[in-house]
Amino acid sequence: MGIISKLKGSIEAKKQSYEALIAFGICLAMAAVCALVGVMMWIADFIGSIPTCFLFAGLFALAAFMAEQRSKEISIRKVLGASAGNIVRMLSVDFLKLVLIASLIAFPVAWWAMHKWLQDFAYRVNMGWWVFAIAGISSVIIALATISFQAIKAAMANPVKSLRTE
Repeated sequence: MGIISKLKGSIEAKKQSYEALIAFGICLAMAAVCALVGVMMWIADFIGSIPTCFLFAGLFALAAFMAEQRSKEISIRKVLGASAGNIVRMLSVDFLKLVLIASLIAFPVAWWAMHKWLQDFAYRVNMGWWVFAIAGISSVIIALATISFQAIKAAMANPVKSLRTE
C-alpha cells in the first residue's frame, strides 16, 4: 500500500504542475482564435466594400451617360431660361425615382428573407420598420451625392458648345 500512495501523490503533484500549463495553453489558444477572428472580420469588411465601390462607379457612369445623352435638351432649357437648380433637380429626380422603385421592390423581399432566416435561431428578433427606413434614406443620400457632381457639371456647361453642331 505504501508504494501505491506514493505513486498516487506523485501523480497528483505532476497533475497540478501540468494544470497551470494547460490553462496557459488554453489562454494562448483563445488569444490566437480572437486574433484570427479579428483578421477575418477585417477581410470580410474589405471584401464587402468592393461591391459598394462598384455601385458608386456604376451610378457615376450612368449619371455621366445620362447627362451626355441629354446635353442638347439641357442646353435648350438653359437657353430658354432654366436655372441650374432646375436642371440639377430634373436630372436628380430621374435617379431618385429609380432608387425608390428599387427600394419598394427590395424591402419586402429583404424583410421576407431576413424573417425566414431569423426564425432558425433560438432567440427571436423582430425586424423593425426603422431598419428599412434607414436603408432607404441612406440609399437616397448616396444616390444624390453620386449624381450631384454630374448634374451640376451638366447644368454649368456652356449651352453654345452643345448646340453648335445643330
